[in-house]
Amino acid sequence: CSGWSGIFSEILCAGVQFFCSGLYLPYLFDIVNCKNEAIRSFSRDTLSNQIETALNTKDSYEKGLLWEDVAKYVLDSVDGWRVTGRRVRAGSQEIDLSVVNISLDDELWQLGSYILVECKNWKRHVDIPQVRNIAYISTMKGNKTALLFATNGITHDAKEEIERLAGTGTFILVIEAKDLKNLQTDSDCKSMILNKFYELQENMVYNLPI
Repeated sequence: CSGWSGIFSEILCAGVQFFCSGLYLPYLFDIVNCKNEAIRSFSRDTLSNQIETALNTKDSYEKGLLWEDVAKYVLDSVDGWRVTGRRVRAGSQEIDLSVVNISLDDELWQLGSYILVECKNWKRHVDIPQVRNIAYISTMKGNKTALLFATNGITHDAKEEIERLAGTGTFILVIEAKDLKNLQTDSDCKSMILNKFYELQENMVYNLPI
């Protein structure tokens, strides 16, 4: 694709990457019609209220749904990203949210064409088993990047595992409640995700053969 020029070539390149990532045909209709939908304005107050509601709700099932709403609001605010599925079955596993990247932004395209999203509204830190499960689903679906919305972050061991997985080409970006509370604009949503990606690239551990 690098030798082509113009907008048309960029679209073709994006399309090739999209279909090569796993032939996600169910989302083709959404992509073709994406320009027909109104773009929602980002509201810091709306996001803040959603976060507080999700964190303070007592019912565990409702907590999960509300935290997914928070993640969806943030992801919908990234220009060129479309949340196309919720609680999607992937074999015996379930994906909380799925995102199709239809942006022509070079930085966003580094994350791949299809992004899995896992949401954990837990009081405790997310640990290695959950991280490995996300990595397994990503590998099974042929994904490069997954987002883990974890209200209270991850354990040290889980962090090391994520850095090891990055060395194999699987990137899991961890987004905490405190990260979301700092967002002021829709541009901040994109910047936060890209900064997480670049930080992980800097810290990833390569698994070199002995």
